[in-house]
Amino acid sequence: MKLKDLLVKRMKSTNSEKMTELVEKRTQGEINTFTGMFGNYNMSDVEKANLKEFLEEFQDHTSNIKKDFQKLAQLTQEIKAINNQAALLHGERIKQAQAILKNYKEGAFTTWLIDTYGNRQTPYNLLQYYEFYLEMPKDLRPKIDTMPRQAIYALSSRNISTSKKAQFLKQFENQTKDELLQMIRDQFPLDRVDKRRQSLSKNVLSQLEKLVHTVQKSKIKFTSKQQAHMRKLLDELYRF
Repeated sequence: MKLKDLLVKRMKSTNSEKMTELVEKRTQGEINTFTGMFGNYNMSDVEKANLKEFLEEFQDHTSNIKKDFQKLAQLTQEIKAINNQAALLHGERIKQAQAILKNYKEGAFTTWLIDTYGNRQTPYNLLQYYEFYLEMPKDLRPKIDTMPRQAIYALSSRNISTSKKAQFLKQFENQTKDELLQMIRDQFPLDRVDKRRQSLSKNVLSQLEKLVHTVQKSKIKFTSKQQAHMRKLLDELYRF
């Protein structure tokens, strides 16, 4: 091989190595930046197995599961990290708004929640998540990030000590939502009064859902005055 050909080959090899190094550095930089902004979420072995099973189920002749799994797992982790951070940011701001509106008439906070979110339950859940997150020791917070949100709401609403909640959190080892909810019911059962209230509240909610469905189906138009009156009634209902 001529000297010229050897030099050209060496230059190509060197450039290729440099390009690979630059791509790796850029990718690593993007990951570090993302983690710095949104925190880190690590998929459990169960989640990874489910993702791989999902890809295998839907694979086609053009699929590359080995390559696609890595990228899709990274995207999944990033999305969940964003969701967790978003919940905390929402909760923090809802808490601040609650503090401000304590100086106003009763019902102001609920009205603000409905005006801002379109409903009351979603922001209350976000507030509950935020308060629970701050209440727990820092070493247990990564478990909160991976635990099903409904289980967190159920656990945080129980009238038990912070230490008992933390102890339950330590038991979390990738159980499903239904398994966790059953564990909460078994370990921290509601008393009879709470159960009766829960049954009644479910009935009230069911009736309200039917009423909303009827209104939507009939396409009834309400005036601004009527809408204000409905909000007042909902505030009174919530105070019970």
